[in-house]
Amino acid sequence: MPLPNTVSPPVAYFDVQTGYVNISSSVFSVVDQISGLAASQTVVANQPTFSAVALTNLLGGLSFAGITFGGSAFLSFNRLATLLSGSGSNSFTLMVVASCSAPASSTQSLLAFGNSGSNTTTELFVNASNVGVIDRNDAGTSVTASDSTVLDTKAHVYTVINNLATGIITVNKDGVQDFTLSGAGGVHTYNTFTIGGRANNGSTLELFNGTIGSVVAWFGAADYTLVEDYMLNRYLNTDLEG
Repeated sequence: MPLPNTVSPPVAYFDVQTGYVNISSSVFSVVDQISGLAASQTVVANQPTFSAVALTNLLGGLSFAGITFGGSAFLSFNRLATLLSGSGSNSFTLMVVASCSAPASSTQSLLAFGNSGSNTTTELFVNASNVGVIDRNDAGTSVTASDSTVLDTKAHVYTVINNLATGIITVNKDGVQDFTLSGAGGVHTYNTFTIGGRANNGSTLELFNGTIGSVVAWFGAADYTLVEDYMLNRYLNTDLEG
């Protein structure tokens, strides 16, 4: 499904309802509709599963397609990390439609930039009852914050806005500001981007136990609110088609 036109175009857009999911005996991938490349997983044991009714909207009236990760699966799209990585001059916005179907006591990552040889990361995570962000730069300076809401099993739209001009990271939940934190600042050298986990120091950690329907990413200042409204109408309202 095409996104609404925005002044700042997205640099990546994954959507599992549009027929962009590829499933075979040796690879599971979701095609980025911007680049034509895929977030993929070639290891069968680490592949998520697809269902046409995996996500339930907030009001409980409709179901939508999604990929379920189950605490053992993840998809890699490292191209996005290499585009962003560097001196820290690139602000970015990430949006994900997801539900946490079985919250656990451990931290689980929905989306994360990382580095295969260090602990550098910017990550959107969930734990037993909260949604949070951790931001760690190349020097090891780390900050984290989370909300105080209780997770449920319904689809929600989460948006992470990393504004380097102000140094503030903002997280919206369903179009409303949920919490903010002051970022770690400094240099962030990313070379991994993971959906459903966090890849650092040669390992993929904090695997997500839940379902994801759409992922969108922008660099720089983005008029993301148009897409946020679109996702809210698409996934959360009972009177609109999914």
